[in-house]
Amino acid sequence: MNADTIIKAVQAELQRHTFDTFMDEPPSIVRSGKGVVVSGCPTCKKRLQSVAQFMHHLLEDVIPATIRRTVTE
Repeated sequence: MNADTIIKAVQAELQRHTFDTFMDEPPSIVRSGKGVVVSGCPTCKKRLQSVAQFMHHLLEDVIPATIRRTVTE
């Protein structure tokens, strides 16, 4: 496994993650539920309140998992 392969895998994975909003489970009132719209990472359904928390999520959760998955493939 070379560094270029790992870098490309990490870049592709990072593009999937955004600091945005998503519907928390159960579905929102619009869908007859009692859920709420929260800020965070919609890809992971992880609640985050700030860009700093989002960056921490990328550094601590997303990048290591992507590297582990890429190296073991």
